[in-house]
Amino acid sequence: MSRIPLLALLSTLSCSGGEPKDSGGGGDDGGDDGGDDGGGDDGSELPQGVQGRVDPLDEWCGMPDEVQIYSSAGEDCSWSPEFDTGFRDTGSWTDNVGELSASPAVDADGAFVSALEVGDFEVRLFDECYGCAAFSIAENSVTDVTLEVREILYADAPNLYLYPEEPVAMGVRLAEADHITASLPSYPADGWQVQAHPSGRLVDAQNNDWDYLFYELATPSRRFQREAGWCVPGLFAQASIEADMQVRGFLPGEIEDFSDFWDAHWPAAGWMTVYPQTRRLTGLRIHPRPDHLLRVWYLVADGCLPVEAPVTEVGVRTGFHASEWGVILDGRYARDWVVVE
Repeated sequence: MSRIPLLALLSTLSCSGGEPKDSGGGGDDGGDDGGDDGGGDDGSELPQGVQGRVDPLDEWCGMPDEVQIYSSAGEDCSWSPEFDTGFRDTGSWTDNVGELSASPAVDADGAFVSALEVGDFEVRLFDECYGCAAFSIAENSVTDVTLEVREILYADAPNLYLYPEEPVAMGVRLAEADHITASLPSYPADGWQVQAHPSGRLVDAQNNDWDYLFYELATPSRRFQREAGWCVPGLFAQASIEADMQVRGFLPGEIEDFSDFWDAHWPAAGWMTVYPQTRRLTGLRIHPRPDHLLRVWYLVADGCLPVEAPVTEVGVRTGFHASEWGVILDGRYARDWVVVE
C-alpha cells in the first residue's frame, strides 16, 4: 500500500473587488493605440486596463514577481467565502477560471499595471500564498484593484474509504481538483474510477488494489472553524485524535492507518489545539452515492488556545457507507518532505 506526505505552513484566501474610473486626460487621443497589447505595463500612461497593488496580509507572504490576470468564467473568484459542503451533485467541476489574459510584473512596492480589453477579469496569485480579486474594465477606463494575499494551507492525507453493500463500479470527484498537490492512485481529469468491494478493497483501472483513495490539496484556511476543539499536551495530541475518531465511528482499520502514518511524522510541540472539522470541507461527489458518509478533518494549531467543547456526531457505519479522515497542520508546523512507502 503506497502512502504519502504531509503538510506545511498554512493559510487563507482573500477576494476583493475593483472599481473602474475614467482614465482622465488623453483618454480620447489614441485610445486605440496599444490598448490590447499590454501597453502601459512599463508604468507609462495607460489608456484602458488595470492598475493594482499586491497587499500581503500574512507575515509569511513575500512580494511576488508577477500576478496572473484571467478572463472571468462567470463567477467572481472560485475560492469565495461560501464553500461547498458534503456531497456535491451538480456535475460541474470547472474551477471557474477563464483564459489567461496577462501576467504583469509586480514591483518592490507591490504595484502592477496591464492594458486590457473591455470585460470582466480576475487577478490571482497562487503560490506559497493565495489571493484573488475580481474586477471589470470599461471602455477608455482604468480600474484600481487591491489584491490581498494570505498563506494557503494544505489538507494533508485525506483518506477516503468506500464500503458498498456489493461490488460496484464507483466514481469519485473533488470540487477543487486543480488544487490537488498529491494523490494515490493518481487523480485523473475525470476523477477516480474504481471497483469497490464491501470489504473496502478498491481496484483501479490498472488493476491495482488500494485500501483507500488518498489526496492532498491546497485550500484557504478561513474556511475552517477555530472555535470548538480541545487543548492537549503535544505528546498526547495524536492519541487524542485517535480517541475522537473512535467515538465518531471510524473503524479500527481506518484508525490504524492514521496511526501508522502519524506515528513517524507527528510534529513535536509543548501544547496543541485540535479543531475537528465536519463542515465546509472540499466538495466531494461519490457515485453511486453512499447512504452514509463520515468526514472529519482535524486542524491542529500550535499552543493552547481558548476553545469550547465540540459537538461530537457519531457516523452511521451500516449499509452502503463511506468515511474520510484528514489532518491540517496550522501555524509553524512545516513540511518539506514527501514519503512514499
